[in-house]
Amino acid sequence: MSPSSPFVYAPSVSSDQRLDLDDPFIGILGEKGGRESLWLGKAVPRYTSYPPATAFDEVPTVQEYRSVLAALPVAEPLSLYFHVPFCRSLCFYCGCNTCATNQHERVTRYMGYVHREMENIALSAAQPRKISHIHFGGGSPNILSEKDLGLLFGSLMRRFNMRDCREIAMELDPRLITKAQVRILGMLGVNRVSLGVQDFNPEVMHAIGRKQSYEMIRGACDMLREAGINDINFDLIYGLPLQSPASLIETAQEVVSLLPNRVALFSYAHVPQVKKHQKILEQYILPGPHACLAMEAAVRRVLVSAGYAEIGMDHFALPDDPLDLAAK
Repeated sequence: MSPSSPFVYAPSVSSDQRLDLDDPFIGILGEKGGRESLWLGKAVPRYTSYPPATAFDEVPTVQEYRSVLAALPVAEPLSLYFHVPFCRSLCFYCGCNTCATNQHERVTRYMGYVHREMENIALSAAQPRKISHIHFGGGSPNILSEKDLGLLFGSLMRRFNMRDCREIAMELDPRLITKAQVRILGMLGVNRVSLGVQDFNPEVMHAIGRKQSYEMIRGACDMLREAGINDINFDLIYGLPLQSPASLIETAQEVVSLLPNRVALFSYAHVPQVKKHQKILEQYILPGPHACLAMEAAVRRVLVSAGYAEIGMDHFALPDDPLDLAAK
């Protein structure tokens, strides 16, 4: 996923390498390039999460945190977010709060703290609080074992009122998906997933350190739908090494063939001063700002032509999707 702080739209301008390049796409969009020209080189908000990171200042004290929980109306439903900050390996483009591990005891120890936090929230009210939505992000939440998931959902059922929970969504690393895992997720009530697709071009995927293919994503979609998990989101990224508008058109066409309900189209944020592993990508020429806008426009045209509705500046949804219905 992408950082949710404000960035200049399309290019990741923290790297001088991207801005000083002769960009062959300069002039393609130009002053008459429609909405793209309005964004180029300007700071705009990134609503990849809400509230965005800029809304957070100092870490609250324990007493402040407890006061906020106590002030929440007991009858008002809550949405819960669970962050699982672990992956099996770290992709070179990643800007998430995560770390790579093959030691599952680290995951188990972390989940112990999650259970304690759930108990603290549950004890802030005299009766079980109603839950309307749950989202699992990361990292790779499906790094959790079947035992981890069973214990976690068991705690949720005991401590909260889950009867009217409308959506349980989870971000999944397609490389970790198995039939057994998907079956467990379906049984536990997960009804929406987001797959980190990023791109289907093998050269691009090799460059960013993510071994993943179209066939793998198609297989994952098949397993999920067989388990009754039909609401599937895809995450795509443009502005990565070796990408071009032409290559991303091919990726977008392959995306359409798999018919995800929603597509999130993110601009790669190159911030090696924050995420040092991203410096690995500087062995390549990163796309410049006009190239990035041309890539975004190319993908958008394919998705809109296939019937996807534009939601905001970087999300797309099928016409019958709740996100599209809510936007109308």
